Amino acid sequence: MWKRISLKCLLLITLAVVRSLGLITLPTMYSNDGWNPMDYPDPFSNHTACHSGKVKGNESWICDPDGLLSKTAVARIEHELTVAHNRTKCTCTDDRCSGWGGFRFGVAMVYKMSITWHHDTNDEQRAQDFAHKLRNQWFKDIGCNDNVLIFLAKWDRQLQIATGRQAKSYLTDGEVDDVFKAVKDYFKDEDYETGIIVTIKRLVDDLNDVRTGKLETVVLGAVFGVVALLTGVCCIVCCVTSRCRWESQSINGRTKDDHVQRYRRGNHSSHSSSSISSHGDHTCDDGGGGGGGSF
Repeated sequence: MWKRISLKCLLLITLAVVRSLGLITLPTMYSNDGWNPMDYPDPFSNHTACHSGKVKGNESWICDPDGLLSKTAVARIEHELTVAHNRTKCTCTDDRCSGWGGFRFGVAMVYKMSITWHHDTNDEQRAQDFAHKLRNQWFKDIGCNDNVLIFLAKWDRQLQIATGRQAKSYLTDGEVDDVFKAVKDYFKDEDYETGIIVTIKRLVDDLNDVRTGKLETVVLGAVFGVVALLTGVCCIVCCVTSRCRWESQSINGRTKDDHVQRYRRGNHSSHSSSSISSHGDHTCDDGGGGGGGSF
């Protein structure tokens, strides 16, 4: 009996030591139901809960409460997040930042999402909403919506990249989806450290391409756009002028009843078109974007 107890104690002590060294990772804090965004800790006000005591310090942009990453992996990703911030320029129009050190990136990881907090049972939709809720909570008082949050749910096999309104102006949803397609195999193989680091680097490269390498293309496109617009306006003016002349000549040969019937038909058509247009309006969201999916 004592021998069994001694072996069990030895196994527990060995497991604790190995985990403290960051050699293996085990989920620790998730409930059977999983996490919901309202109870999920943020790395600023609850730094200890975000890192299971593995990372010391006050400022952090990664939260891994379930211990999916080793201590070394967390440190490397934290470093990459800082580099990403320093490699992008400020795009805010006020005095919140200036020069280099603009866009903010964050990483949130869970072992499992709760299925009770969301009305939708679709994993991708729940992960997308989870990511945007966390992004709004984490960055609500920081920057000018120039933020990006990478969200991973291991059990649900979901990766979502949520962008703020300002970030979306420079990082389109299509580009985010391209990044997801390029990195999803890392997550499929459970190489989360490499997958997250490559994701961050790809996002930064796309942001910098928009601000530098693509500038000439944007300017050239704008010039052609203006030329095309002016050409279109000229064509419309010419068509309208010609049509007015033709209708003026045609009206002279018609009766008053013809004019009345034509007016009624035209007014009814216009009213129908207006009704269709008004029903086609949609309510806009907060302007954020992103992409991702299952891996």
